[in-house]
Amino acid sequence: MSTDHAFEPYWLDEAAGLITHCVMPQGEDNVIELNWIGRLFGFEQATTARMLALVGDPDVPTYEILFSFDSRETRQELPALVLQDGHASPDEEGMFMVPTHDEIKDARPIGSVLPEHQPTVITAVGMMTFQGPNKITSDADA
Repeated sequence: MSTDHAFEPYWLDEAAGLITHCVMPQGEDNVIELNWIGRLFGFEQATTARMLALVGDPDVPTYEILFSFDSRETRQELPALVLQDGHASPDEEGMFMVPTHDEIKDARPIGSVLPEHQPTVITAVGMMTFQGPNKITSDADA
Protein backbone atom coordinates (compact mmCIF):
# COMPACT_ATOMS: atom_id res chain seq x y z
CA MET A 1 0.00 0.00 0.00
CA SER A 2 1.52 3.29 -0.99
CA THR A 3 0.90 6.23 1.28
CA ASP A 4 1.15 9.97 0.97
CA HIS A 5 2.24 10.28 4.58
CA ALA A 6 5.56 12.02 5.05
CA PHE A 7 6.36 10.32 8.35
CA GLU A 8 7.45 6.92 9.52
CA PRO A 9 4.64 5.24 11.46
CA TYR A 10 5.38 5.53 15.17
CA TRP A 11 4.04 2.01 15.74
CA LEU A 12 7.19 0.59 14.13
CA ASP A 13 8.93 0.95 17.50
CA GLU A 14 6.21 -0.80 19.50
CA ALA A 15 6.45 -4.37 20.78
CA ALA A 16 5.92 -7.31 18.45
CA GLY A 17 2.44 -7.26 17.00
CA LEU A 18 -0.15 -9.70 15.81
CA ILE A 19 -1.96 -9.85 12.51
CA THR A 20 -5.15 -11.54 11.35
CA HIS A 21 -6.66 -11.68 7.86
CA CYS A 22 -10.25 -10.95 6.97
CA VAL A 23 -11.88 -11.55 3.59
CA MET A 24 -14.53 -8.87 3.15
CA PRO A 25 -17.31 -9.84 0.72
CA GLN A 26 -18.64 -7.04 -1.46
CA GLY A 27 -21.98 -5.51 -0.60
CA GLU A 28 -24.11 -6.14 2.44
CA ASP A 29 -23.09 -9.80 2.88
CA ASN A 30 -20.20 -8.86 5.17
CA VAL A 31 -22.03 -8.64 8.51
CA ILE A 32 -20.13 -11.61 9.99
CA GLU A 33 -16.77 -10.13 9.04
CA LEU A 34 -17.67 -6.66 10.29
CA ASN A 35 -18.87 -8.20 13.56
CA TRP A 36 -15.56 -10.05 13.97
CA ILE A 37 -13.47 -6.94 13.29
CA GLY A 38 -15.76 -4.97 15.61
CA ARG A 39 -15.22 -7.48 18.41
CA LEU A 40 -11.47 -7.21 17.87
CA PHE A 41 -11.81 -3.42 18.06
CA GLY A 42 -13.64 -3.81 21.38
CA PHE A 43 -10.86 -6.02 22.73
CA GLU A 44 -8.32 -3.45 21.53
CA GLN A 45 -10.21 -0.77 23.47
CA ALA A 46 -10.03 -2.92 26.61
CA THR A 47 -6.23 -3.12 26.36
CA THR A 48 -3.41 -0.78 25.44
CA ALA A 49 -3.24 -2.27 21.94
CA ARG A 50 -3.51 -0.26 18.75
CA MET A 51 -5.61 -1.67 15.88
CA LEU A 52 -4.48 -0.90 12.34
CA ALA A 53 -5.33 -2.22 8.89
CA LEU A 54 -3.99 -2.57 5.40
CA VAL A 55 -5.29 -3.98 2.15
CA GLY A 56 -4.11 -7.57 1.80
CA ASP A 57 -5.49 -8.23 -1.68
CA PRO A 58 -7.66 -5.59 -3.35
CA ASP A 59 -9.08 -8.06 -5.89
CA VAL A 60 -10.72 -10.33 -3.27
CA PRO A 61 -10.85 -7.93 -1.15
CA THR A 62 -8.86 -9.09 1.84
CA TYR A 63 -7.79 -6.86 4.70
CA GLU A 64 -5.09 -7.46 7.23
CA ILE A 65 -5.95 -6.32 10.73
CA LEU A 66 -2.83 -5.59 12.77
CA PHE A 67 -2.37 -4.99 16.45
CA SER A 68 0.62 -3.33 18.05
CA PHE A 69 1.30 -3.29 21.75
CA ASP A 70 3.18 -1.03 24.14
CA SER A 71 4.81 -4.04 25.84
CA ARG A 72 5.24 -7.76 25.41
CA GLU A 73 3.09 -8.33 28.50
CA THR A 74 0.11 -6.48 27.06
CA ARG A 75 0.53 -8.49 23.86
CA GLN A 76 -0.92 -11.45 25.77
CA GLU A 77 -4.11 -9.60 26.77
CA LEU A 78 -5.78 -9.47 23.34
CA PRO A 79 -5.62 -13.24 22.63
CA ALA A 80 -6.84 -13.87 26.19
CA LEU A 81 -9.91 -11.69 25.52
CA VAL A 82 -10.56 -13.48 22.23
CA LEU A 83 -10.39 -16.82 24.05
CA GLN A 84 -12.65 -15.60 26.87
CA ASP A 85 -15.17 -14.27 24.34
CA GLY A 86 -15.48 -17.71 22.73
CA HIS A 87 -16.33 -16.33 19.28
CA ALA A 88 -13.01 -17.59 17.88
CA SER A 89 -9.93 -19.37 19.11
CA PRO A 90 -6.67 -17.41 19.14
CA ASP A 91 -4.86 -20.76 19.01
CA GLU A 92 -6.46 -21.72 15.69
CA GLU A 93 -3.83 -22.04 12.98
CA GLY A 94 -3.54 -18.80 11.03
CA MET A 95 -5.76 -16.82 13.43
CA PHE A 96 -2.93 -14.55 14.61
CA MET A 97 0.50 -14.28 13.04
CA VAL A 98 3.46 -11.98 13.50
CA PRO A 99 3.42 -9.22 10.87
CA THR A 100 6.40 -8.37 8.69
CA HIS A 101 8.17 -5.03 8.94
CA ASP A 102 6.59 -3.92 5.63
CA GLU A 103 3.10 -4.84 6.85
CA ILE A 104 3.63 -2.83 10.01
CA LYS A 105 5.04 0.10 8.02
CA ASP A 106 2.10 0.14 5.57
CA ALA A 107 -0.64 -0.26 8.19
CA ARG A 108 -2.95 2.67 8.87
CA PRO A 109 -5.97 3.36 11.11
CA ILE A 110 -9.01 1.35 9.99
CA GLY A 111 -10.95 4.47 9.01
CA SER A 112 -8.42 5.28 6.32
CA VAL A 113 -8.25 1.75 4.89
CA LEU A 114 -11.68 0.11 5.01
CA PRO A 115 -14.34 1.31 2.58
CA GLU A 116 -17.21 3.70 3.30
CA HIS A 117 -19.47 2.83 6.24
CA GLN A 118 -17.54 -0.19 7.50
CA PRO A 119 -15.43 1.63 10.14
CA THR A 120 -18.63 3.06 11.61
CA VAL A 121 -20.17 -0.42 11.97
CA ILE A 122 -16.91 -1.80 13.38
CA THR A 123 -16.72 1.00 15.93
CA ALA A 124 -20.34 0.46 17.03
CA VAL A 125 -19.83 -3.30 17.50
CA GLY A 126 -16.52 -2.63 19.25
CA MET A 127 -18.05 -0.21 21.72
CA MET A 128 -20.82 -2.70 22.56
CA THR A 129 -18.21 -5.44 23.00
CA PHE A 130 -16.00 -3.23 25.17
CA GLN A 131 -18.86 -1.94 27.32
CA GLY A 132 -20.43 -5.36 27.83
CA PRO A 133 -17.89 -6.80 30.27
CA ASN A 134 -17.22 -3.37 31.81
CA LYS A 135 -20.86 -2.58 32.64
CA ILE A 136 -21.40 -1.37 36.20
CA THR A 137 -23.92 -3.84 37.59
CA SER A 138 -24.40 -2.07 40.93
CA ASP A 139 -26.22 0.79 39.19
CA ALA A 140 -29.98 0.09 39.25
CA ASP A 141 -30.44 2.00 35.99
CA ALA A 142 -27.73 0.02 34.14
